[in-house]
Amino acid sequence: MASVGMEVCTSNGGEPEFSEKTGGLAGTSKPLRILVAEDHDTNRRLALLMLEKLGHRADVAGNGRETVEAWEKSGYDLILMDCHMPDMDGLEATREIRRREAARPPGNRGAVKIVALTANVLTINRERCLAAGMDDYLTKPFTSAQLRKVLLKATPTSCVQSEIAPPAAVILNEAYLAQLCSELDPQIVADIMGDFVRDLPESLAKLKQFTVSRNWPEAERIAHSLKGVSATFGFELLTSKLKGMEQAAEDKDDGTAQGLQAELEPLGKRVVSALNQWLKTAYPNIRR
Repeated sequence: MASVGMEVCTSNGGEPEFSEKTGGLAGTSKPLRILVAEDHDTNRRLALLMLEKLGHRADVAGNGRETVEAWEKSGYDLILMDCHMPDMDGLEATREIRRREAARPPGNRGAVKIVALTANVLTINRERCLAAGMDDYLTKPFTSAQLRKVLLKATPTSCVQSEIAPPAAVILNEAYLAQLCSELDPQIVADIMGDFVRDLPESLAKLKQFTVSRNWPEAERIAHSLKGVSATFGFELLTSKLKGMEQAAEDKDDGTAQGLQAELEPLGKRVVSALNQWLKTAYPNIRR
C-alpha cells in the first residue's frame, strides 16, 4: 500500500485546475484519496508512481472484492478500476458499489468517482463500463499526462471518455517508452520493466501449458494480464500477439492459439534484446 500527500492550491473559479508548480489538482479542499484496483503488480507499481508524481495519495486493491471492502471502509474520492480482475471483476465491483450507494439513507448517498482501466479500445467495452456505473474510461497503456486529464475531468462531475488510438505494431515503441521515462524516474521504470521481462519466460511457459491442455479460461486470463503490462511498456508486437491469444482462448480456437503460441517464446526474446539495446543507448548510466 502506498500513500502520498498533495499540496492544495486555490482557484478563482468553480473549475478545478492543475498547478504547474505541484503537479497536483488545484481547487480541491483536501488531498484526493485514490484507490487503485489492479491485480497485476507491475501495473499497480506504475500507477502508484504516476499518481505520486502528480501529487496524489493512493492505496491499492488486488481484486473486485477487496476494492468494494476498501471503499466501504475508507470512502475514497476516486477509484481507478481495472475491468479484468480475479474473484470479482471491475464491472461487477462497480455495480456492487453503486448498489450499496443507492441503499444508503437520503443525504448520505455521495457517489465515488470510478474510472475504468482497460486494455480494450472497442466502443462496446466503453459502453459496458459506463452502463455498469463508471464515470470515465482510460485505455492502457496511458501516460501521466493522460491520467492527469482524466483525474481533472473526474473532479468533480465530468464524465467525458478518454481514448487512445491503437498504433501500428513494432517490437518497441521507443517514443512512447521515452515519454514514460521522462515523466517518471528512468531508473525506477527500468527496474519495473526488468522485473517484468525476467518473469516473462515463466509466464509464457504457463500460457503454453494451459494452451496445450486447452484450459481456455486460464490461458485467456494469463494472455490478458500479459497483454496489459506489455502494452504499458510499448511492446507493441508482443501486445498484438497476446491480444490474438486472448481472443483465441475466449473462442476456444485451438488452431489459432497453437500458431500464436509458437511465436511468443522467440518474440519474448526479441523484446528483451530490443529493450536492453534501447536502454543502453538512451540511458547508458542506469542499472540494468
